[in-house]
Amino acid sequence: MTDLKENIHNGAKPVGTFVWEYSAPAVPMTLLQAGMDFVVLDNEHGHFSYETLLCMIQLAHSCGGDALVRAPGLTREAVQRYCDLGCDGLVFPMISTPQQASEAVRLSHYPPLGEKGMAFGKGNMRYRADGDGQSFIRQINQRLLLLCQIETVEGVANVEKILAVPGVDGVFIGPLDLSSAMNRLQQFEDAEFLETVARVMKAAKLAGKIVCSYAGDEKFAAFCRAHGCDMIVWKTESSLLFEAAGQAKKMLTEVMRIPG
Repeated sequence: MTDLKENIHNGAKPVGTFVWEYSAPAVPMTLLQAGMDFVVLDNEHGHFSYETLLCMIQLAHSCGGDALVRAPGLTREAVQRYCDLGCDGLVFPMISTPQQASEAVRLSHYPPLGEKGMAFGKGNMRYRADGDGQSFIRQINQRLLLLCQIETVEGVANVEKILAVPGVDGVFIGPLDLSSAMNRLQQFEDAEFLETVARVMKAAKLAGKIVCSYAGDEKFAAFCRAHGCDMIVWKTESSLLFEAAGQAKKMLTEVMRIPG
């Protein structure tokens, strides 16, 4: 476990991946042991119980990695529990207005930034039930990484206002939904799409905020980095398995053609 937000502000460029399909807690740990810096445990499209998320987060921390959770939306029950489980950051999908960004902060942060319910001795306090509560609250509010996903046309138009909300640490570009919203589904080399991505990234950098993006190919990842991206979320655990299995099958089919 590291202080992901502090490391990024100090110049680190971490790479992670989504975990959204396989509920074995060892999956994120395996990805981190393979060299990933963090995982994003996806409960927007995923289906993980609180118990499973708890095991995943604890195993991620046990090998020195970070675990973010993508929330299904702006729901108090889910967001509060993700924080209490000890996640290192939260990703909020489909944030299109500063009001939605403010709600994300309100649900996930202790006062004075937000209105999260008090619960000492939980995972976000690393199970310490002693010490000064005010000190814990300041540390947790400072450490939690909050990213707003910009993946709608309205979100792009409001990106400067979203970034100006206190407690918002940065943006997470969702290229698939953004391309769909622009009527350019999966056209990741389209000039207008790339200009839009660059505009969002520029706004974040001018605001001194963190830029994260999903990337499914090297060319788009390189484009993002060239425009100031600080974090890359590379594919998903299921797509990585699918590709590795296909490559292994192709290689071994050729091997098995060699006369014995």
